Amino acid sequence: ISHQEADARIEDMKKYDVRNDINKYLYQNSFTRQIYTQVSGQTSKVNYFGSIGLYRDTGNLAGASDTRLTSRVKINYWIDPQLQLSVGISYASILNVRGSNPGSKYSSNRVAKGFYPYARLMDDQGHPLPVYGDYNLDYLEYLTSMGFQDDAYYPVQDIAQERNKTSTQNYAANLGLQYRL
Repeated sequence: ISHQEADARIEDMKKYDVRNDINKYLYQNSFTRQIYTQVSGQTSKVNYFGSIGLYRDTGNLAGASDTRLTSRVKINYWIDPQLQLSVGISYASILNVRGSNPGSKYSSNRVAKGFYPYARLMDDQGHPLPVYGDYNLDYLEYLTSMGFQDDAYYPVQDIAQERNKTSTQNYAANLGLQYRL
């Protein structure tokens, strides 16, 4: 390329700072919401307690979230003044969702290169752009033309395409009989 074209490309690259794109597309404002309610009461023969709670957290990486739902019920029944029957049930459901989002800790697969300073994650029209960590664009285009899979990494696109979900459910039941001397 000519000296003028090289200077023009360098000036164009100076407009971009990958840190701005990382903050804009790979991170989000963390938001946590907790909702909880409980009910309790008693009569001369029964006391009871029940609760339910919901916890949601988006985290600061785009594509990540945590949700937890918990509930609990406990009832004590006095059969007579010395004999008490207790029954309790609890439930917890946890869902963790993660996209393929390394945030600013990205490193390429083969050589462990990070984002280069002038990289762009989206173009001016809002389309995801690839990041070429280990191989140059000409080599990757040559491999693609030979029928090999496109090996370019699209950080913003991969967040939505790859979802890792972990779901856990926990049930517990308690039964007790207490006799007072």
